[in-house]
Amino acid sequence: MQIAKERFNPYALALEDAQGDIRELIKRAYFFHLTQAAVNKELERIISRATNDIEIPRLKSDARSSLVNFANAQRTIWQSALSPELITFVGAAMNSRNPPTPPSKLMGALNTGSVTFATAARGVPLQTFYKDVWKQRVEPVIDRLAQSRALDPNDFVGRNSLRNLAEMEVRYHDHLDRIDDLRATRTRLVVCSSHSDCSDRCARWQGRIYSLDGTSGTVDGHNYVPLETATDVYYTTKAGRTYKNGLLGFNCRHYLTEYRGQLLPTVSADERKAEYKITTRQRQLEREVRDAKARALYYKDTNPQEYKAYARRARETYAEYKQFSAENNRAYYPMRVRI
Repeated sequence: MQIAKERFNPYALALEDAQGDIRELIKRAYFFHLTQAAVNKELERIISRATNDIEIPRLKSDARSSLVNFANAQRTIWQSALSPELITFVGAAMNSRNPPTPPSKLMGALNTGSVTFATAARGVPLQTFYKDVWKQRVEPVIDRLAQSRALDPNDFVGRNSLRNLAEMEVRYHDHLDRIDDLRATRTRLVVCSSHSDCSDRCARWQGRIYSLDGTSGTVDGHNYVPLETATDVYYTTKAGRTYKNGLLGFNCRHYLTEYRGQLLPTVSADERKAEYKITTRQRQLEREVRDAKARALYYKDTNPQEYKAYARRARETYAEYKQFSAENNRAYYPMRVRI
């Protein structure tokens, strides 16, 4: 079983760790009533630790902005929750064999929505009542907290994560460095790699020969065109950020090597479709592990049973992820399941 190792990991890993630290910080701030000054000081420390070593200026700026936005989103979600005292009380009471009557100062907060303490007083078991409160008033907040993540600040749709932005930026700069290195050695013709789970965007360009000097022609029976023909396809986000969306751009995992008459790499359409399905399943399992870990974090210290259940689910899903990867001869990515 192979663990994936990629150059972008240090940045992405640091940014994932920062999100986990921010989740824990904002949770502690809510439950222990930390001062705003104390929270901001610790938040700055977390963000600086995650971004200080980033050498790509645009990514460094985006990462800081994204992590601040993430912290604010976590704070806003917590503020919509029941009071920390009530969450702690209900979490303990619903798992107690002899659930207590709530203190009078908490009674008013319970008597809202479709569940009221008066209902329990008419014969509904207290444990059932507390479980209803938890289900209707606490679980939705936990769901929102767990699903919240640091996002690419240039993606108004909210689909691109900060981790993926780090992968995109570093891969893109790696491509630029590689092209510069090839040109520095006066390499004229290059061949693009092929991989079986290639996206539709890059499929037409992989496994072909390109020139680095702007020429077109034929070599060994193969046509070639300038590299820019495949790479210089642009996409502009609603935020005004422009990316290259062709070959070697926008999260592309292809790479170039000097063409020396070797056989060109080929992948059939059927193989590409099958392998892409495997990749999609890997990403799904990674999301499920992260979700279970996040929920375990939020349930820790508030609901021991739920904490244990989600911690177990995270372990089991991670084991499934590794097994699935091994069965399909794929590397797995420990970094991608961190929170």
